Amino acid sequence: MVTASQCASEMAIKFEGQRYKVVAAEYHGGQGKMGGATHTRLQNLDTRTFWEHSFRSELKIEENRTGETGARVPVMPTAASAAS
Repeated sequence: MVTASQCASEMAIKFEGQRYKVVAAEYHGGQGKMGGATHTRLQNLDTRTFWEHSFRSELKIEENRTGETGARVPVMPTAASAAS
């Protein structure tokens, strides 16, 4: 779990049961008694749609670990497969 203020680009998170990749994140500090906010642009990893959302900076967000993102990894041809 990370706080919303720790969100960074290319981070994979899980929010409201959906898996997202953080495309952009900007933290805006609060003034006085008001807390800060993190404005994010998210991409749903299942539907590939984009969504912009503002999180309270102290909100805890579940971070997806490597291998759970569902991201597609390109396969590079090896020298043996290129020769055939």
